Amino acid sequence: FPLVVITALAALTRESAYFIPMFYLAVHHRSVFADRSARVAFAAVSAAAAVTYVGLRVVLGWSGAASVFYAWQWRFNFEWTALTGTAMLLASLMLLLADGRNYRERIWFTVLVAPYLVFVHIFAAPWEWRLWVPVLVPLAVLQVIPERGETGNRGRVKGASSSDAN
Repeated sequence: FPLVVITALAALTRESAYFIPMFYLAVHHRSVFADRSARVAFAAVSAAAAVTYVGLRVVLGWSGAASVFYAWQWRFNFEWTALTGTAMLLASLMLLLADGRNYRERIWFTVLVAPYLVFVHIFAAPWEWRLWVPVLVPLAVLQVIPERGETGNRGRVKGASSSDAN
């Protein structure tokens, strides 16, 4: 339930909050497909994002959301600054998708946000790093957090001695 509230509140401020359900699905994809309670949790988080978006559009109007489709940015995205931004994104993605912890989860998340990556190149300026933060930060988090089963009973990483905890 707290994740539903966080998603709804985050969606009030930024559209990239809709990556929260995608991150949940990337991390819990096995249980979402196998366990009913995980499917319900994913559906609730997704519904919170969708209902918040539609609610904002009803209250604020659809004109702001529709105007983005008139701002076709892609013709400018073949200039050197845009190509540099795209190159930096690809380099960052390659580093964050390199083999390591939570590899499947990182691939899942990247696949789930792929439409966003395409839309940024069509409707936005790919050299604006603020647009990549909602993609790169979750990938970095998945890269550094322990995989499931990698922690012991007391929350320490397997193989770590008690002196490592201090």
